[in-house]
Amino acid sequence: MFACPTCSFKNHEGALFCESCGAYFHTGGTLATDVLKAEQTSKPRPSGFPTPAAGAAEEKLSLVLISEGDGHRFVVQPRGQTALIGRNDRKAKVFVDVDPTGESGQGYGVSRRHARVHYLNGIYLLEDLESLNGTYLNERKLRPYLPEVLHDGDQVKLGDLTLKVSLEGKV
Repeated sequence: MFACPTCSFKNHEGALFCESCGAYFHTGGTLATDVLKAEQTSKPRPSGFPTPAAGAAEEKLSLVLISEGDGHRFVVQPRGQTALIGRNDRKAKVFVDVDPTGESGQGYGVSRRHARVHYLNGIYLLEDLESLNGTYLNERKLRPYLPEVLHDGDQVKLGDLTLKVSLEGKV
């Protein structure tokens, strides 16, 4: 373990960045960027995010998360750019946009600040916020703070609460 020179956080040996403040640990030698020749460059590849179809901007779909338990519907409108999913907690002054506590959220292991949905260029993205019990998309655990694209029919699990994704109608 060694201390970060910026914030004094104890990091593991061999770390390149501080786990606390993100400072880069210079490992010696000069840092330089060499110019690549044309034959060394790669062809552009898709970013992994689907490109919205023509007219998609006008056809804004609402994201609906449907509880597989009782069919309760949680609607996320595309008007805002982000929506926080979790549990409202008046004592801790945490207020979320989508609150599944009516579904016994705490009993299902839903964190107060569990996940976030982003709406960007006609696409909904789901991001885990380092929730204690994890966020799963189609039975695959999401890495914290790495948004994934949501599609109609996807399955989202917040802890043990299972929700089905539905993209519905014009707003």
